Amino acid sequence: MANKTYAVHTSEDNISQIDAIAKVLRRSRNSMLNEGIDMVLQSYSEVHPPIANKKPITKKKAGVR
Repeated sequence: MANKTYAVHTSEDNISQIDAIAKVLRRSRNSMLNEGIDMVLQSYSEVHPPIANKKPITKKKAGVR
C-alpha cells in the first residue's frame, strides 16, 4: 500500500516536544508520529472490534421501499 501525506494540526509546544524526543532517540518526527499512530491503533483494537472492515451504512431515501 502506498503512503499518503496528511497534515497534523497541533500546537507548537506538542511539535517541539516530539522533536526533542525524536532528537534524543535519533529518529525523525515522522517516525515518532507513525509510532504513536500505531500505538493508538493497537490499543484501540484491543478494546474495540475492528471498524475498518465493516460495510458502510447506507441510508434509504424517503419514500423508497
